[in-house]
Amino acid sequence: MGINIKQNEPKITRRSFLQWTSALGATAAVYGCGGGDGDGPEEYETPVVPQEEYVMDRELAEVMGTHPHNCGGRCPFKFYVRDYGTPQARVAKLTSAGDIPRENSLEADEDISFVQTRACVRGYAQIKRTYSPDRLKYPLIQTKERGDITGFKRVSWDEALNKVADMVSDVYSRYDSGELPYVPMVAGPPNGLHNIMMFAGMPFMGFAEGAGSALSQYLGPTILPTGAPSFENMLFATIGSVGLMPGLAGGNSVYNYKDSDFIIQWGADPAVKEPNKTFFLTKAKEAGVPIVTIDAQYTDTAAMLSTGFPQYGIPQFIQVRPQTDSAIAVAMAYIIYKNGWHDDTFIKENCYGFYPTQDVGNDSDGNPFPVVEPPTHPGYVMSKLDFSFQTQITPDQHPFADPNLAGQPVHVPKGMSFVEYLDGLGVEKADKLDISNKEDAVVTWASQLSGVDKTTIRNLADAFAHAGDVFLENGNNGGQKTNNGMHSVWMMISLAAMCGHTVKQGGNLGVNSTDTASNP
Repeated sequence: MGINIKQNEPKITRRSFLQWTSALGATAAVYGCGGGDGDGPEEYETPVVPQEEYVMDRELAEVMGTHPHNCGGRCPFKFYVRDYGTPQARVAKLTSAGDIPRENSLEADEDISFVQTRACVRGYAQIKRTYSPDRLKYPLIQTKERGDITGFKRVSWDEALNKVADMVSDVYSRYDSGELPYVPMVAGPPNGLHNIMMFAGMPFMGFAEGAGSALSQYLGPTILPTGAPSFENMLFATIGSVGLMPGLAGGNSVYNYKDSDFIIQWGADPAVKEPNKTFFLTKAKEAGVPIVTIDAQYTDTAAMLSTGFPQYGIPQFIQVRPQTDSAIAVAMAYIIYKNGWHDDTFIKENCYGFYPTQDVGNDSDGNPFPVVEPPTHPGYVMSKLDFSFQTQITPDQHPFADPNLAGQPVHVPKGMSFVEYLDGLGVEKADKLDISNKEDAVVTWASQLSGVDKTTIRNLADAFAHAGDVFLENGNNGGQKTNNGMHSVWMMISLAAMCGHTVKQGGNLGVNSTDTASNP
């Protein structure tokens, strides 16, 4: 600081500097930072850039690949591998497809029509993840009490496999003698790789339950999971409501973000869990689309992408108590229906179960419930909810799975329509809370349960019904992974259908969005 560089000859030349730093991977030296005669910078020598003689290792093999993170993205990488093809092979560096500039890259990279796949920090950490000193690379056996981390001893693979085989055999012998009704080993589908419908990661046979498929089918009865642990309730709620999907529990495309008038990330945190969607949310935010996050914790998505919706008095982030999301959604549904904000035409033309299909009497206000024409039975039920989605449901599995019902009206059983449920909910909460106004009683109940203030719940319902096209994304979230988590998903799907957002250009089904250009 304060030294006039121009008046002081540099004490080191460019060549000697590079020689001195070559062991550290030679970067660059600046000559004469103070400029020339005061009219501008001095003439530089040839700009210092990485050159052949300074390359650390010329024997690096370039190998295309990806990372194994189950984040929804499969970003392509170019791995530069030393000693490729040998047991000593090691990744020296990696680059993502987005690291390589293309023609008009700046303009193209701001366009969602052709998105250049870039890795996020999770992907770039692949080398650190692979060679982490904490990573287990060898089999270990515990020699002390369980929980004592000082008791692990490295053993050979043969010893480890023999140990596991002995333990499995011991369990199997207890089953054989009648002590156990099944072998307590969770298995993937017996022929997982041959199923048409496979949950996330199954093709790689190394993710979740899929890894146990090959062995467990020969050990006797085992536990077969009914779906993916990642989005179990979302998968079946979506199938049950709209039938087969264009993807695993997938709703409308992320390309719809840009056409939305309001985006709700309800329990979804794509900035962390599905970073491949973050770019589309960023472009929607830049376009002025209001984004609100509803979650039990303050997420990265709430911090970086959410904007709030000032026009409706909705904050950037709405915090709910865990597993109380459905109460807020039910209260929103009550407000929307009782105020006549729902899309009656869409519901009557496309939905089953919202209105009764036969006279069920009057509601609690003395008005008759609306009645709609029942649909006719097609003679079959789509398919069994299993991995293949090919096996027809039998009459003993579902009351409507009877070919003899073909052409007959399918009525909503009395008391089972959604409007009857909403009306009964208002009566129940008004009586329990001793509040004469049923709508206020329902909102008060939801507020007390969830911790979200009543004004915010009312404003959410108002914006959901009136803001325009609303992209409600339930996401691959934790709420639907809990006990009774399907109720949360059902309510999101119901909300979207009540206002017709299911099929709007900027709307969504109410579940996790897809990251393809398709819009089912």
